Formats: sequence, C-alpha cells, structure tokens
Amino acid sequence: PATLADLVTEARSSFDVVLVEAPPVLLAADALILAQFADIVLHAARWHDTPKATVATAVKRLCDGAVRVHGILLTQVDTERYESFRSFRAPASAYKIRKYHADFD
Repeated sequence: PATLADLVTEARSSFDVVLVEAPPVLLAADALILAQFADIVLHAARWHDTPKATVATAVKRLCDGAVRVHGILLTQVDTERYESFRSFRAPASAYKIRKYHADFD
C-alpha cells in the first residue's frame, strides 16, 4: 500500500507545484501531519470574516507542533472594500492587488 510520503513523492516528480489542502487547524490535526511533507506551509483565512484571534490561535497551534508557517493567505478578498481602507502610509503596490485575484463571478 502506498503511503502519504509515496504519494507526495510521485506528485513532485510529475508536477512543478503540489498544493495540499487540510481541514481547519483548530478542528483537526490533519494539517500538523500533512505539514511534515510540505516545503512551504501557508495558513489560509477568509478576509474580513475569520477573527484575528482565530488566525493567531491556529498559527500558534501549527508552531507549537513544530510547523514553520511561511505566511498567511487571505481568501475571498473584496477588492472594492479593501480599497476603501487605503491609508497614506500604505505602499503604492498595496493598491495594485487586483491582478493577483481571480474573479469567479
């Protein structure tokens, strides 16, 4: 029987990038297990919906499990609403986020 390590190794030989999605960190331990096979771990959180404390607790759980979190990915960003948060202190590049978004409407 193939192990998870075997499946990841096979996928890496065929693809440049292999993405693995895990259930929410605070609901299951799957992310802690899957992270052992990852080159990079990103924590995904829904923009303007997931409480900051929930994100902080989830990232802490990963770190406590010896997982290095390389970043936080915000999903379902409302670009028009984001633009209303503009600040004179924000870099100009922060306003050019639309090209990095996929619209599914």
